[in-house]
Amino acid sequence: MRPNRLDIGHVPTGTPVDLKIERAGHHRKRLLDEIDAFREREPYLIREQRKDWQGRPYRVVTAYDAEQPPDCISQILGDFVNNLRSSLDHLVGQIRLDGPSKSSAFPICRRRTGQGGSFMELRQRKLAGIPNPAKKLIERMQPYDRRYGRPSRARVRWEALSYLETLWQVDKHRTILLATSLLSPDSISHNRTGEESSGIGHRFTPTRDEADWWLPIDDDDQTFYPKFTVQISLAKPRGFADDWPDIDGWELDGLVDYMYRTVVWDVVPHLSKFIQRAP
Repeated sequence: MRPNRLDIGHVPTGTPVDLKIERAGHHRKRLLDEIDAFREREPYLIREQRKDWQGRPYRVVTAYDAEQPPDCISQILGDFVNNLRSSLDHLVGQIRLDGPSKSSAFPICRRRTGQGGSFMELRQRKLAGIPNPAKKLIERMQPYDRRYGRPSRARVRWEALSYLETLWQVDKHRTILLATSLLSPDSISHNRTGEESSGIGHRFTPTRDEADWWLPIDDDDQTFYPKFTVQISLAKPRGFADDWPDIDGWELDGLVDYMYRTVVWDVVPHLSKFIQRAP
C-alpha cells in the first residue's frame, strides 16, 4: 500500500504535544526521502532470457538480488515511532488539571476488560485526573480486538494506534525494527494498440525475491519499457508469535503515513479541546 504524499502538517504552538509531533514529522520526512532515494537508484540486478510458454516465445526480463535497505531507515523509523507515540502520553498530561503525573499516559489496548493490560484496568491509573468526556473519547479510540465477525469501522479506523504501540514497544525494549526489501513488477509502457491483446504478463516470486515481465516475441512492433519497484516493509523479528501486528501487505512508507495521519488528523484534533491552557 503506497501513501498519498500529501503535505501533512501540524501547526506548532510550542506545547509538548506539538513539539513531539513536529519532531515525528521531521523524522517522517527524512524516512520517506531515504526510501525514495533507495528506490530511485534501482538497487537490484536485471537479466534477460528467452523462454517458451504454451508454444509462444517470450523475452523474459527479470529483476533479482535486491539490496537490503540501508540501516539508517531502521534508525530513523525508531526515532519517528518514539516521538509519535510519546506525543500521545504528553497529550494526556496536558489534559490533566494538575499537569502530567508519574503515571499519566495514553493507554492503547486490544481488550476492554480483564486483567493484564485491558483498558478498564489501565485507565484507573493512566487517565486519573482528566475529564470524563476525554476518557470516553480515548476509549472510543481503542483498537479492541474483535476475534469473531467482521472488524468494526471503528476498529479499522484506530488500528494504526495498535501498530504504533507494538512498534514502539519493540524498538524501545526488544530489538531494532528491521526493514526488508522485496521486488515486484511496477509498470510497463509499449506501443501496441488497445485493439489487440498485448500478450504481456508479469510474475512475482517472493520466495526467490524475483520479479519478471514476460514480453511476447512476434511480428508486432516490439517496443517495451518494463519497470520494477522495490517494496520496503518490516521484517518480523524472531521470537514474536502472537504480538507482532498484522502488517503484511503494508509498505513501510504507507504504514508510517497511516500512523502519522491517525495521530495528527484524528487523535489530537478530537482531544485538543480538553488541553489545559495557561491563564
